[in-house]
Amino acid sequence: MRLRGITLMVPWSIASGAEPIMETLKNRIEALYGMLASLPATAANLQARKPLLCEMDDILSTACSELDASLGDYYRECCRRVAGEIRVWHGDTARIWKLYSSAILIKDCSGKVIGFDVNDGCTPEAGRRTRLRIGRATAEALAEVIDVMFYTHAHLDHVGTIMADALMAHGTIVVAPQDAIDKWTLDTAIPAEICHMDDVHCYAGHQGFTLPNFAYAVKLACGKTVFVRGDMYSGEELVPVLDTMQNTGVTPDLACLSHYKDSGPDPVPEIYGRFKCDMIPIHEWEFTHRKLGQTGVATQSYHDLHDFFAVPIADGKCHIITWGESLDFPMGE
Repeated sequence: MRLRGITLMVPWSIASGAEPIMETLKNRIEALYGMLASLPATAANLQARKPLLCEMDDILSTACSELDASLGDYYRECCRRVAGEIRVWHGDTARIWKLYSSAILIKDCSGKVIGFDVNDGCTPEAGRRTRLRIGRATAEALAEVIDVMFYTHAHLDHVGTIMADALMAHGTIVVAPQDAIDKWTLDTAIPAEICHMDDVHCYAGHQGFTLPNFAYAVKLACGKTVFVRGDMYSGEELVPVLDTMQNTGVTPDLACLSHYKDSGPDPVPEIYGRFKCDMIPIHEWEFTHRKLGQTGVATQSYHDLHDFFAVPIADGKCHIITWGESLDFPMGE
């Protein structure tokens, strides 16, 4: 099979029991990462980065890519590289790293590292396993550099037992809804319902009107505020949260979110219209949302993000980054 000049060996039939073979996958993604790293995710580089991101889409859209051993190796190497970069980064503002799905890590000028929804990788609940996941050694490497972790809700694409256990073993502060604490025995975690940390605002809501989900607004030492809503998809809950933020003077400088909604206004133009904040899209290529053996997009592709975030992109305020990439924040400072 050829995709944009890339030769991939087509996986054997799932029924055969053979493992997928895509010998060039890891090497090609590493090459793409190198090219993307030379083009920071700024407005000036948007057009130059887009075809590289679309090439990444072509590779990941191959059936069973989440079962490929080399992709798992690549992701674990990304995580360990990010841990190393976090250790040595020092600056006057903050730096942001993106990992799988909704995972975000931020180190600010104080040296403090906060995380949002760093999980174990692709961990479907349907009784099967994938190779796109971290192990204990990688989780421990990340846990060693994280000071505070915020979990939005209990779903496996947002919280993972390997990562959470490593965090708690290292004495990391973990904040999560009581529902997630109970389901995953996060014994040392602080319930978001009663969290009163300085410069942290916790906003209660749900995913699908039933699963407790918290949004967080966290002010960094550099004076900038980051907003993460998790999977709070109903306008009936998200709009009042945004109203409360405006009424209490909590103004995000950066929002990390997907475009998904169950009801109400499109969250991307809604949040951007209120706050004119920078945006980092998340939740792309989350493989638990793609049926095993199926080709094509899982959640959304990088190409899709250029459409869903068109309004902030047009203003130079949206920054699409892949696993392991990072950027300085505030952008351009």
